[in-house]
Amino acid sequence: MSRQDATDLLMGEREGGVFLVRDSASIQGDYVLCVREDNKVSHYIINKIHQGEQTRYRIGDQMFTDLPALLNFYKVRAATLHSGANGAWRAVFGPYVYAGCG
Repeated sequence: MSRQDATDLLMGEREGGVFLVRDSASIQGDYVLCVREDNKVSHYIINKIHQGEQTRYRIGDQMFTDLPALLNFYKVRAATLHSGANGAWRAVFGPYVYAGCG
């Protein structure tokens, strides 16, 4: 999904706080958290970091063991999680409280 497609999809939602995670178009293997905030959509890079045999996910100065843990950190209540054909997390929609990233 492109940045514009994500923006168009989220702007079609009536409420702020709706978000999704998409593959980064500029950094292969990374993701982008796209968030509907009032009358705009913000895009926050999620870096996928390999540390030895472990994979971690970083947004701003916060580090997480997996994408669901990262999203749980920011959301208020349960989101609907969608997985791609290979079982990897592909898109997440749900309300959230997002304080931004440093």
